[in-house]
Amino acid sequence: MYILTKTINNPFNFLQRILKASLRYLVLSACLFLGACSHFEHHHHSEATTSDHSASNAVLGESLSIKLNGDNKWLMDTHTRSVASEMMNRVSSLDIEQQNQETLIHLGGQLSQDLDTLIRGCTMTGDEHNALHEFLISFMPALEKLKTSGNVDSAKHVEHLLTEYQQYFE
Repeated sequence: MYILTKTINNPFNFLQRILKASLRYLVLSACLFLGACSHFEHHHHSEATTSDHSASNAVLGESLSIKLNGDNKWLMDTHTRSVASEMMNRVSSLDIEQQNQETLIHLGGQLSQDLDTLIRGCTMTGDEHNALHEFLISFMPALEKLKTSGNVDSAKHVEHLLTEYQQYFE
C-alpha cells in the first residue's frame, strides 16, 4: 500500500520509471537485433547508387542513408516484407492529424511489437541485411519517440520513414 501511495503522490517518479524502462527497452532491442544478426557487416561493398528522395526527406529534416541496389530496390525476405506491410497498414489506417495522444502512444506500442517480431524473425544476410540495418538506425529512435510522446509530429515522422522504406525495399 505504501508503494502505491508513494507512486500516486509522486507522478514524476512514476513517469521517470516509465521513461527509464522505455530507454532500456530500446537499448535491449537494438542489442538483440545486432547480436542476433552476428553476420552484420558495418561496411558493405556493393556498387549501390542513391535514389533522389532528398526533397521528401528534407520535409522532416532527416535523410536516410540507404542506397538502392544499383537501380533496384532491395529484396526483403517474406517475413520482413509481411511485417513491414502490417506496420504500414497500421499507420495508413489512421488519420494521424485527428488522433489523440493516447491513440498515438498505442500505435507506437503496436508498431514496437511489430518491430520485435521483425527482429526475432531476421534471417537476412549480406547487403540486403545491411540496408535494412541502415533503415532501422533512423526508424528505431523515431518509433521510441512516438511511443513515449504520442504527438502528431512523431507519428508523422514514423509514417514518413515507413513510406521511405517502401521506396528502397520490396
